[in-house]
Amino acid sequence: MTDEKKPLHYSPFTAFVGYEQGKNTLNRHDEAESYGSYLFGSAFDMPDGDTKTNWSSYFGGRTCIRLFSRGILGATFYTFANHAIPNQLRGYDKDMENLGSFAKYPLRYVAKFFDTAYGVPIEFYIRKIAPVAEADKMVENALWFRRKNSFANPFGHMGRSIGAEVTAMSFDFAMGSVGDATGRYIATTIDPNVDKKWLKDGHIDGKELGKELAAEAWKIFSKNQGEDWAAALPYVFQMKYQRQAINNLYPGFKFTSDRGLNGGSWLVDREGRITDSYSKAGAIDLQGRFTLYNWYTLMYRDLYDTLADKFTGLTKHKEEGKKESILPTHFDPLHTPVDWAGKGIRYVAKSFIKSAIYMTPAVPFFWITRTPQTKYKGVGIYLDPHDRMQGGVVQMPNGSPYSFADSNPEFYSASGYTLHPNDVLNLNGRPLPHSEIGYGFDPFAQEHTRGAFDAGIAPFGSICYKTGDVLFKGLKSVGIAQRENKRINKQFVHDWTNASLSYTPYMIAKAETALRWDRPLMDKAIYRFIDGISSLSLPEMTGGLSDIREQIMHPPTNRKIEQVEQEEALREQREKEAAEQAEKEKSPETKVADTQGQGVIKKSTAEKTAKANPAADAAWQEHFKHESGAPQGVTIH
Repeated sequence: MTDEKKPLHYSPFTAFVGYEQGKNTLNRHDEAESYGSYLFGSAFDMPDGDTKTNWSSYFGGRTCIRLFSRGILGATFYTFANHAIPNQLRGYDKDMENLGSFAKYPLRYVAKFFDTAYGVPIEFYIRKIAPVAEADKMVENALWFRRKNSFANPFGHMGRSIGAEVTAMSFDFAMGSVGDATGRYIATTIDPNVDKKWLKDGHIDGKELGKELAAEAWKIFSKNQGEDWAAALPYVFQMKYQRQAINNLYPGFKFTSDRGLNGGSWLVDREGRITDSYSKAGAIDLQGRFTLYNWYTLMYRDLYDTLADKFTGLTKHKEEGKKESILPTHFDPLHTPVDWAGKGIRYVAKSFIKSAIYMTPAVPFFWITRTPQTKYKGVGIYLDPHDRMQGGVVQMPNGSPYSFADSNPEFYSASGYTLHPNDVLNLNGRPLPHSEIGYGFDPFAQEHTRGAFDAGIAPFGSICYKTGDVLFKGLKSVGIAQRENKRINKQFVHDWTNASLSYTPYMIAKAETALRWDRPLMDKAIYRFIDGISSLSLPEMTGGLSDIREQIMHPPTNRKIEQVEQEEALREQREKEAAEQAEKEKSPETKVADTQGQGVIKKSTAEKTAKANPAADAAWQEHFKHESGAPQGVTIH
């Protein structure tokens, strides 16, 4: 945005909230940007042509890139990080004086950082506002998570501190994002259709290549994985309360959620026979978690791009010997902060609606596999309707919750106990000789499912498990994986397979929906809907909903890039003329011709543009009625 185009109260904040014509910085990539740099791209920004197109220009190319970036690299980074978390954080407490060697326990130091950055101010605030008698309990409720687990805490505290929870919930996500972004950059680098500054006439410019690698590494660290850390704080509180809410609908779900089973468990009766499944609860949980999670990351990316644009602008002005203030030119200390707050609330609401629009159809591609994947290490839960103390989890003879964690079809516990044919499971020491769960139990079999939903998704879990088994046998045959290997064992291979088969289709779906719907025109439609609600204007609210529907059903990406550019240029020209006409009508010296009770806007340069593309003109005639600020009753020529 150039200086002459800035509105009177332009500021970095107004750019961040997308106030200027409903645009946001996510859609304004620099010419040098590539698909490898962004979690989402915009189809409007992707190159188009008959003979030379980037691999990322079409769905097939983007799919192949994701299969490599997320399906292989992302899954590998994610799984290594996921397996490192328990070992790193076991025995951690925020009050420990000695965290151990940083080289051996780096995640303890990360957790300590978040315990200080988040925990200290939150505790300070609570103790300031809470009654003295209730302060300790309120602090514990706010800053401790999963309090029915010990996590080998050296002080005997149950649960995780906020720093440990943030680290445990975000580290594997962040590493998965690093792998995904790295894979997409590799694809961009080897794509012969992408122009590269460091490659000239077949020769590599080492200096330019070094600059690009450094810039890409910084972007992967600060943006691609940075968004996961930025989203961590609201995400852990969301999980804390969402888990409890779902537990009220599906009692026992909280236990399975605390152990990351995602609904892959069963509700059993007193004899250990399956009565229900937690599959629906797991799917509902994942749908809510990932929809809101991407709301947080969307706002982080917008903020990141805004600050990056501002920094680039300041640097450019400094090189040119100019000065530019961070604050707007006309800063009113009373009204400007209030104006910013209103726009901020408006932006947050818009971001939530937009995130929900493209995440709602994308997240099912995740939970359709993620929920049944965990059946092989699920648990059976008995809830005694008369005495809660008599309820519990079905256990193996050695007292540990049963699990398929490392063998099939026999049960296997973390302590190394394998279930034998004549062994009987128990519940709080009471034997269950007639339990449906026992030796040879197949968790994916249709006879052990309950309800159409559980039966419908169980085969996806079976496919994932069998794929992991085949992969383990293949890696074992070439000496890469062994059951006793501390790193690449059978559990690692299954976790890698599950991550690859669940996250990859979800990431493909998420990128494709965002490509089509995360656009300036969608922003305008949502803002119109929000403004209709805030102004109590039913026509504006319904008009905004109509515009949102139009953008969903007929996104601009259904047309050629050149056509979209012409249409948007035509729209902006008409909006400008409509605004000018409205100003003239306010003046008593201006006379506007009237034809059949309607004002007539004179022909302009926009008409010449329309003649060059009559199809685009016809399409935008109808859309402009909703998009522009033209006065009612005015005919557009």
